[in-house]
Amino acid sequence: MKPSRQEHAAADAATSTGEGIGVALARFAASANPDRFPESARQVLEMSLLDWFAVAVAGRNEPVSRIVRDLVLAEEGRRECGVI
Repeated sequence: MKPSRQEHAAADAATSTGEGIGVALARFAASANPDRFPESARQVLEMSLLDWFAVAVAGRNEPVSRIVRDLVLAEEGRRECGVI
C-alpha cells in the first residue's frame, strides 16, 4: 500500500522542522487508520506484536539485558523511555 500524499507531507514536515525521526514515526503510527490495511496485514501485525512482547519478556533477565539496564541506570540520563 502506497503512502498517501498526506503521509508524505507529514514526513517532509517532520524532517524540515527538525522534529526528529522518532517523533515523526510516532506521529505516523498514532495517526494510522487500521481500516486502510487488509485483514491479512492486521493479522501479521497482531502476531508480530505478540511475538515481540513474548521475546522481550522472556529475555528481560538475560545477561545482555542486565548489562543494558545497568548502563542506562549508570548514565542517569533523561527518562524518555522504559527498559523492560
